[in-house]
Amino acid sequence: MMKAEAMGKKVVMTADDRMIEGIEMASLAVDSRFDFAKNHLTRAISNVKKAEDKDMEAKGRSHLKAIDAVHKIKLGADPAQVVLAYLDAGLVSEASRFCRD
Repeated sequence: MMKAEAMGKKVVMTADDRMIEGIEMASLAVDSRFDFAKNHLTRAISNVKKAEDKDMEAKGRSHLKAIDAVHKIKLGADPAQVVLAYLDAGLVSEASRFCRD
């Protein structure tokens, strides 16, 4: 939430504001618990969608798919699906880190 919104002021956000907010939300998803990461990514996707950036929206959805796959592994799913989801999202370093762990 932007500072002005927190103070009760109505704010009109530009596409750039929405992109910044989306990127900030996505960065908070890194190394967060599943529920927090999912919430942050969902908010990030919403912001970049409103900014009409289809590429960033697709990357956010792919990242969300990847963290869903990680969560499913904890419930017994195939680990290869996580690696593929990370690679689909363009998150090569995350895929590599997952393989090492």
